[in-house]
This record gives sequence, structure tokens and C-alpha cells, in this order.
Amino acid sequence: MNNDVKKDIINSEQDIINDTLTGEHQNTKSKLKSINTTTIIIFFLLIFLISSILVLQISIKSSEAVSFNKEDSKLRIASSYINIVIKQNDVSDTIKPLSTENTEYQGIIINNYADVENLKLAVFFKDGAVYESLFEGDFDPKLSEKIIDIEKFDIKIKDDLISVEIANKNKTIKRYISLRAGGK
Repeated sequence: MNNDVKKDIINSEQDIINDTLTGEHQNTKSKLKSINTTTIIIFFLLIFLISSILVLQISIKSSEAVSFNKEDSKLRIASSYINIVIKQNDVSDTIKPLSTENTEYQGIIINNYADVENLKLAVFFKDGAVYESLFEGDFDPKLSEKIIDIEKFDIKIKDDLISVEIANKNKTIKRYISLRAGGK
């Protein structure tokens, strides 16, 4: 073979080797780009997943707080309602235990409610709720309005002091109300 042919063969072999190397090098670059892209996608998916979990935890905690506040509000409403009714009708011998009306319900009865002769108001606990009944004559729990749902209601009158205990699952409010006009 002559030298020109040898050179052509050597050059073509080198071109093939260069093309092969260059192709593999480009192939490696594209693989690295593909791996980098996949890594970035996985990273963003992990960030999204972690963010979603955090948002879910925050929403669960806030709903628990709202639920707790709702239950707490029920207790405060019932306690305030009883306090206001007693304070507005604190006249000598008008506030008595409901047991004086021959009933099994726990509560109080206010005679001459709102200074109206023979009008009575009963505030009592029945079926897991505080009820009120405005009536003349005999007490009838069927003729009552529900004020608010609670789990426990205990009210006692001793001399000039009324103790009120109201409770739900997580909290109990105990209040003492002094009768200025006197009670029994």
C-alpha cells in the first residue's frame, strides 16, 4: 500500500475514533442533563410534599382551636346568661331552687319575673342543654326553649350565694353569684 492510502486509512480510523468519542461525550452530557433535570424535579416534588404536609398540620391545629373555642364559648354564654338573669331579677325572695316546683330538673326558678305578678322563669338543665321556661301557674318543662347545649349544669342556692357550675368535655366554669336582696 502506498503512503497516501495508509494516511487515508489512519485518518479515517482517527475520524471514526473521534466521532465515537465525541458521540459518547455528547451522550454522557445528555445523560448528565437528564439526571440533573430529574433531580431538580424530585427536589421540587419533595418541597411541594413537605409544604402540603405543613399546611395540612396547620389546618388541623386551627380546626382543633376553633372547636375548642366553640365549646368554650358555649360555656361562657350559658354562664353569662344565668348571671344576667339572676342579676336582673335580684329582688327579695324571688330566686329559689327549681326543686321547690316538685321536679327532678336541676335549676332555678324566678318568681315575679321582670316585676310581673305571677310570671315565673325557670332556668334548668334537661337532655344535655340549658333550657328556660317562662310560665304562669305550674312549671311544665315541655313548654321550654333551649338556650345552649352543654354536658353538665349544677346550680345551688345557699343563703345569699348561688353557685353555678357548667361543664363540657374539656372545661368547667364555676361561678358564684351573690344575691344582694337575699334569697332562699
